[in-house]
Amino acid sequence: GVGPEVISYTPAGCALTGTLTITVFGPLDATITDPGPLCVDANPITLTAASGGGTWISIGITNPATGVFDPSIAGVGTTTITYTIPGNCGDTDTQTITVNPLPVVSFSADVTTGCAPLTVNITNTSVPVGNGCTWWVDGVPSGNNCASLNYTFNSQGCYDIMLSTTDGNGCSSNASIADYICVSQQPVSTFSW
Repeated sequence: GVGPEVISYTPAGCALTGTLTITVFGPLDATITDPGPLCVDANPITLTAASGGGTWISIGITNPATGVFDPSIAGVGTTTITYTIPGNCGDTDTQTITVNPLPVVSFSADVTTGCAPLTVNITNTSVPVGNGCTWWVDGVPSGNNCASLNYTFNSQGCYDIMLSTTDGNGCSSNASIADYICVSQQPVSTFSW
């Protein structure tokens, strides 16, 4: 069985007895714990397996002894990880990890200049459009409709617009355009008789 075994031996006709302890090890298990899909910009993670003491091999592994995996080094797509525990009781396992891309965020406004009050419709043209969105006007959250932002600018000046999106894989990205919407004051005519 597994564990230490003591063997005693007494040679025939001899008064001396010897003992020897032999430790029997069970088979090691290299089964890798599935980390699930990751976003390409996710922080490096430490992979785990049922038994320790093995070596990790793959693109994206930055530390073969501890199993640190960096999705940005692996790149977008599927990567096969191999974990090998050496020795007679060793084992090997493989696991496929999916690294998802970030959404490509973009938007377009129907007008970018005009007099106050200026109502602008900004359409989300991201790929994918996303299922979690936040629109920002000069750093202030101003809407969460993923399709578009309809906004009225009441004051003179130029405004930065940013859109943050999260896709169905949980990957997030954003894009911004500085001074995208510029608003002028209505001209005031002054005259006297």
